[in-house]
Amino acid sequence: MNDIFDPDFFVSSGCEYYATARFAMHAQRPLICGNLFHHAVEMFLKGGLAKRGKTLPELESMRHNLKKLWRAYKSDHPEAPLERHNKTINRLNRHEEIRYPNPGLGSIGLSLQWSGEPAEVKTSGGLKTPKQYAIVVSDIDDLGRSVQSLSRTCTRQQASPLFEDAIFPSKHALTRRISSMCQSRRLTSFDNIAQGRATS
Repeated sequence: MNDIFDPDFFVSSGCEYYATARFAMHAQRPLICGNLFHHAVEMFLKGGLAKRGKTLPELESMRHNLKKLWRAYKSDHPEAPLERHNKTINRLNRHEEIRYPNPGLGSIGLSLQWSGEPAEVKTSGGLKTPKQYAIVVSDIDDLGRSVQSLSRTCTRQQASPLFEDAIFPSKHALTRRISSMCQSRRLTSFDNIAQGRATS
């Protein structure tokens, strides 16, 4: 396989996953929202790793495992304070477990929120607490901001604030702008997703 490729492919793909994940968040679709954010972060990390010299076969070998990608990414940036994102990576990585039917999991608890501490689905009457799968969008925004700052992964805008005021200025207005830009295929950078701007 030819391992010569454009790292920005991962960035563009990640932006589309991220925009679609926000639609799922607005619609409160817990089964797919986490998986879409998972794929968005996977693409962002692969884009950053590719810019540091990782080949396509090396990236493919890590598949969808965010923990492996995260370890490799932190190894590329030992000076950066990335440990604070470990919980976000771990929470997102768990969503790969519910990508396909998995009877072995038993009952599961799903929660989606824009910010704050992850909610926990609890039971009563002596029932076993279900395995938790949580999404906190502000934590994912913060992770993405760190990746962009280190990797300069935006395709057209360098060193711009990433995901600033990510729910700006109104969730529904942002959704309409993202929808319009996705349809016109002008959504090509992190910053454009966060602020609802088209690239020139």
